[in-house]
Formats: sequence, structure tokens, C-alpha cells
Amino acid sequence: MVTTASQAKNTLDTLTPGTSQALPGVLDTVAGQVGGAVSTWNDVAPMLSRLTGHLMTRR
Repeated sequence: MVTTASQAKNTLDTLTPGTSQALPGVLDTVAGQVGGAVSTWNDVAPMLSRLTGHLMTRR
């Protein structure tokens, strides 16, 4: 997720003043990257929750 967020930031960093025509494409790319990060998080969240539960109840 951190890598994907970093990639989204880097994509946004490519925008400079005067490149407003590129904005829709950049935002579309970033939306896809963020969507991928959310999907990844949703896939691993149950496993992370179980792992955290095991660590918290460990004696």
C-alpha cells in the first residue's frame, strides 16, 4: 500500500503549471492506483486482524 501511495504521489508530481490538459489522464491514473491500494488493503485486512488478535492474546 505504501508503494502504491508513493506511486500515486509521484504521478501527481508530474503535473506542472500549464499542463492542465494532462490533468484528466493523471487523475484517472491516480484513481486506478488508489483503487488498487484499497483492494489490496481489503484483501489483507482479515488476515492482519487475525494476526493482531493472535499477537494480543499470546502469553
